[in-house]
Amino acid sequence: MNQNAIQQASKLWANGLSVSQIAQELGTTNGTIAGMSKRNRDLFPQRRQGPTPADTAERDERIFALWAEGHGQCKIAEIVGCHPTTVKRLKTLRPEMFPARKKEAPVSKKPTAERPDDGRRYGDARKLQVPGTEPIPLTQCGPFRCKLPLTDRDEPAVADVLCCGQPVLAGTSACSAHYRILYRPKRELEEV
Repeated sequence: MNQNAIQQASKLWANGLSVSQIAQELGTTNGTIAGMSKRNRDLFPQRRQGPTPADTAERDERIFALWAEGHGQCKIAEIVGCHPTTVKRLKTLRPEMFPARKKEAPVSKKPTAERPDDGRRYGDARKLQVPGTEPIPLTQCGPFRCKLPLTDRDEPAVADVLCCGQPVLAGTSACSAHYRILYRPKRELEEV
């Protein structure tokens, strides 16, 4: 294109027309105008995208106020109409405007029942030994033997830990006594 067309396209660009609108006005393709604008950056200055500095300052003040009211980052972003990352970035840049809040412990919706220390959780698993049987070392347990370790949780881990050693139930990896403890039905778990 000649210098006259470049000047004309530059004026249209300055008036706020898009590349496709300029191309249509001059009777050429979008690619021609896009290439022209890249080769002549001085005549086609980059347009500012996004909010103006005044808009940003107002938005930031609103974010600070919402934080002071106790809203969280996602809720603030939803109210202000920005992405949560914008709020997070602002927290990083202006930490003095986001005072730390006291974290409250989450409230449990279901009351938890006290459970006796029967070895099921973190207790002494030696209590789980089947009465009338002797535990055997893990290395002596065959493929169809219950390998539930019968040790205290405070004992150091050893390779030859004592295990139940009783025959397993068909299709499981535990003996009948330990299967009832380890794999309780869902309804029974909900009752606890």
